[in-house]
Amino acid sequence: MRWKTSWYLILSLSGLVLALTSLLFLQKPVSPLSGGICMGVGAGMCSAGFAGWLMRRYEESDPALKKQNEIESRDERNAAIRRSAKAAAGTVLQWSLVALFWVYTGLGAPLWVTLPLIGLFLLKALLEAGMQVYYQRRM
Repeated sequence: MRWKTSWYLILSLSGLVLALTSLLFLQKPVSPLSGGICMGVGAGMCSAGFAGWLMRRYEESDPALKKQNEIESRDERNAAIRRSAKAAAGTVLQWSLVALFWVYTGLGAPLWVTLPLIGLFLLKALLEAGMQVYYQRRM
């Protein structure tokens, strides 16, 4: 078993341990927030590690698939598709923040809830403008 495959298995097992540890936090007089955070992070680590481990094991059993995946990951067309998908996802996220801001405003949520949404919207817009200037100078 290769190191990357082992690494994913270790990640999965440590996530499982962290998720099980969160159950102990629920029984002791510790903040329920700590238990929730441990459960969320542990479940995420466990599932990501297990999925990565399964993919690596599958690629080890099928070398042709591994070679095809390596070729596709370096392919210029696939890189352009990934960049377009990330840009579209960023736009959807940006306008979802705006919609959430309006919903929270309509529900009369406190200002400390709505201001971070505005800040995230502005941060994304500034990053987008900055990256556009950077790429225009670079290309």
